Amino acid sequence: APMISEEDLDALDSYIDIMSSDDPKMDHDEADRLFHLTIAQATNNSAIIYTLESLWTMRIEAAKLQDVYKQVCDGGSAAREREHRDIVDALRARDSDAARKAMRAHFTRMIEGLLKASEERAYQDVKRQAAESRSRFLMAAQLGG
Repeated sequence: APMISEEDLDALDSYIDIMSSDDPKMDHDEADRLFHLTIAQATNNSAIIYTLESLWTMRIEAAKLQDVYKQVCDGGSAAREREHRDIVDALRARDSDAARKAMRAHFTRMIEGLLKASEERAYQDVKRQAAESRSRFLMAAQLGG
């Protein structure tokens, strides 16, 4: 929070605006990536920058994660915007504790959403498999009887 520049804060505001509109200049996911990357770069901590870039690469390349992430983002765009604004407000106030809490709240909601969506997908897969098994057994019972 104490190290981020006014220029970076203005860029963060513009990324939030893009994420909450239908701005043709940039994709929402790219604006989201740049939002988090701008904060990571402001730390001047190469480990944080590397971690963020690695997580983003995993998010982009893992097909299952893409689908689940899209469900979470599509269902929580107002919450995501509010969380991002809370982060920027805390950074603008140079309040490290508030920025940390806001970022943690954002990540917690995202992780909970990802887990819930993953669990729902697994539940639906099990239901489908059980229905297929039931159908096969009933058909076999009818043919054998």
